[in-house]
Amino acid sequence: MQDLLLAGRAAPGQAEALLGGFRDPAAAWRHLDALARERSSFLAPSGRARTLLAGLAPRLLAALLRCPDPDRALQNLERATSNLGAKATVYELMAQDPDALGLFVSLAAGSDALTETLALHPGVLDEVIDRLLTRTPSTAAEVEAEAAAILEVAPDPGAAEGPLRELRALHLLLAGMLDLGGRANVQNTGRALAELAEGLLRALLARAARDAARRRGGLPPGGLCLLALGKLGARELAYASDLDLIALHADHDPGAAEAWAEVVQGLVAWSQGAPSPEGAFLALDLRLRPDGSKGPLSAQVEAALAYWGGEGARHFERLALQKARVVAGDPALGARVERALAATLYERAYAADLWDEVETMRARQVDAAARDDLKRGPGGLSDVELLASALALRHGGAAPALRTPSTVRLLEAAAQARLLEPGEHRDLRTAYGLLRRLELRLRVRAWQPRAVLPAGAALRELALGLGYVDAAPGQAERVFVQEVEFHRRRTRQVFEAVLARERARG
Repeated sequence: MQDLLLAGRAAPGQAEALLGGFRDPAAAWRHLDALARERSSFLAPSGRARTLLAGLAPRLLAALLRCPDPDRALQNLERATSNLGAKATVYELMAQDPDALGLFVSLAAGSDALTETLALHPGVLDEVIDRLLTRTPSTAAEVEAEAAAILEVAPDPGAAEGPLRELRALHLLLAGMLDLGGRANVQNTGRALAELAEGLLRALLARAARDAARRRGGLPPGGLCLLALGKLGARELAYASDLDLIALHADHDPGAAEAWAEVVQGLVAWSQGAPSPEGAFLALDLRLRPDGSKGPLSAQVEAALAYWGGEGARHFERLALQKARVVAGDPALGARVERALAATLYERAYAADLWDEVETMRARQVDAAARDDLKRGPGGLSDVELLASALALRHGGAAPALRTPSTVRLLEAAAQARLLEPGEHRDLRTAYGLLRRLELRLRVRAWQPRAVLPAGAALRELALGLGYVDAAPGQAERVFVQEVEFHRRRTRQVFEAVLARERARG
């Protein structure tokens, strides 16, 4: 194979004989030859990339053939490098660092979406490599500073979109490659994705506020903050997740609501971007505000707190707020909101109707979901998340450790408070870790909006990618499905047992 790559041509049958591990050896040869071709429009081809790839080929092919779908992985690797101006640098790194080789192959094998991201943003690769080598995680503060520098000089959203998408691609690729390469666990990955979203939101909100202040000759003095809910609030974000947000402002004056609504409108404008294969730059969901999707884009703080603490609010709204965390905006207002919200949620009595609503909510979700929906289906992620949040609301007044948006920490705090038996805590934690890992793997493949267990070849590929093996033909996926079903059944059993126990407490 090395000689063929150096020559850049193969006689009929040669590639097929050497690439028999691929379903389509002829296509595999074309992808390998494309990998060796230099695409720089500024420099004459030197042949260095081809020489380095020829030397790397035995190890590269061996790594690709260990993937669940070698043909797809090779095709994605060729796509990921198709727009690079200096392929030789990447091949040199792979040759010198087996870890780097593994990370690139894992990316190609695990995500069509991140492959396309790298193909669309080849200029970020050098920085991605530098950060991968140092294993430096992205922080919200770093992302905010980098985005703010772009926004400082951009006259409008259109001018900033390209550089901002490059910035997002850098941090997304870093998180994804560490995840797919097994260098980051589920919690690390969810937090990294949340830090990226939070940093971008901070910078975009600040720019939207400056724009509105310039147009209006200033903004009301009380400030505005963004309250994140759901997976962003919990710092357990998944790939391509919507960002559930509520905007809150301090001033009571009706003119203040209009001014801050204009700021939020600006944030939405900066977040959407033009139509792109990557979708919206940030997918914001502002429908959970107190007055609903038709109400003002920004709610007044005291009015919102009075609603959430009053009889008009439903428990499902308070359950959503249990994941709330201020992620952007005025720091003083944000701290005030979090203190007041904690009092609103936890310093109140909850009767049995809390558990009735939890049960009703889950029943509706299950009825509307596909059987293999790993979030909303029976025994899915929502069973764990909703149960944990309900325990926090019911007992957070007496047990402050429960006042956390993190599901994993909530489960630990519930066990410490003896609200979960040791076996229940162990089983919920194990199931939640498995289902979250599956959610990340399914959503990173092609930015799927839902985590639904696939069938056929896709199911087998997923099982093999997660480390399941065949002791007999087809056993990997059978054992995988059996394990998932076991954990889902056990999760549902614990969910029902805890609900019954809490109802009995009165």
